Amino acid sequence: MISGELLGNLLSVVRQHLGYTWPDAEIDQKLSEYIKDGVAYLERIAGGNALTFDEGTGERRLLKDYVFYANSLQLDTFYVNYLHDLNSFQLEQERIAYERTKESTE
Repeated sequence: MISGELLGNLLSVVRQHLGYTWPDAEIDQKLSEYIKDGVAYLERIAGGNALTFDEGTGERRLLKDYVFYANSLQLDTFYVNYLHDLNSFQLEQERIAYERTKESTE
């Protein structure tokens, strides 16, 4: 689940990434839904790790690209074009989860 504050911040980032410089409530609503869907997808493949979507993180980059493709009604193409990136992201998240588990058992 995404907080309202994080959604607002990500909406601003995505609007800039997509080149939307004018206010439009309809576009914001659509992009917000895509952001929520993208966050849910990335959280699901993150293996239970907390994602921050901070600047420079893999999850933020993937989310911007996810929304770009969703906005173009081309999510099927996103999954094909970003398969390597999504697999790498998932493996990295699994490594982080393993290290966290390993540390808690020591």
